[in-house]
Amino acid sequence: MTLRDEIFEEIRNDYRINGKDSFLYRYLRKGKMKEKCEEEPAKEGTLIHKSATDLMYNLGYPLAKKSSAGQRNGAGSGTRTHNTALDLIDAWYAERGEFLTGGSRRKINEKELQDLFVVLNRNRKSKAFVPVEIDGLTGAGLYILGRDLYPENTFPYDGNHYCGFCIISDWIYATKEEGITLNYGNLFNQSLGACENVHDAVVFFETSLKEDKADYLYEIQNLNGDMPKGCPESQRFYFTGSDDGDDFDRITDEDRREAMEDFGC
Repeated sequence: MTLRDEIFEEIRNDYRINGKDSFLYRYLRKGKMKEKCEEEPAKEGTLIHKSATDLMYNLGYPLAKKSSAGQRNGAGSGTRTHNTALDLIDAWYAERGEFLTGGSRRKINEKELQDLFVVLNRNRKSKAFVPVEIDGLTGAGLYILGRDLYPENTFPYDGNHYCGFCIISDWIYATKEEGITLNYGNLFNQSLGACENVHDAVVFFETSLKEDKADYLYEIQNLNGDMPKGCPESQRFYFTGSDDGDDFDRITDEDRREAMEDFGC
């Protein structure tokens, strides 16, 4: 039984045993079924059970009592299903305060980090580099970052600020000699502006992880290229393509080499 099988078997058994108190019920009630359940509260149990049944069947782990541990129905391939499975697994681990790698999720002390943000700016720490939250699946992180560490002309704060909140991801190749380089994505947008609040920054970051997880993983997949044969199933989302016929969007190593040549790299 693979790690994926073990996780979905736990989710399936939890739902069978605990029903409305199960993780899957809460996941659907707070997520895709929220609006429909609010429209028809009397039918909430029925609506969520149907959604849970369809979801687990499409992922390859039917809720039917006759289905044994690790028994799959042959479904579960394709990019959309793959991403749905990742979101469900990530939520399962997040509820337990864990990463997919089994490590503990750091408890964020928002008050102390907010105090630190103020202190760093007051003391003109323009080269500050403080991790606030790191995602164990994608490697993306939220940081308090000094303005001297931002790429030129990208610091979104006013002249009285010496550091800001910043998401670091976008793992790219700069040149063959320099290897991996980080792109800095800031929290400067129409709704949030130049973020001053740790809580808002954390919410923004965690929301982006949930909504854009496929994009974060896409960056890693493009670096790693084609999946090596024998890659453990639980780690396949770090590579483009698969050796068992899964239907992922692919950029092959050959595509990458041709692109590098086109740009004179």
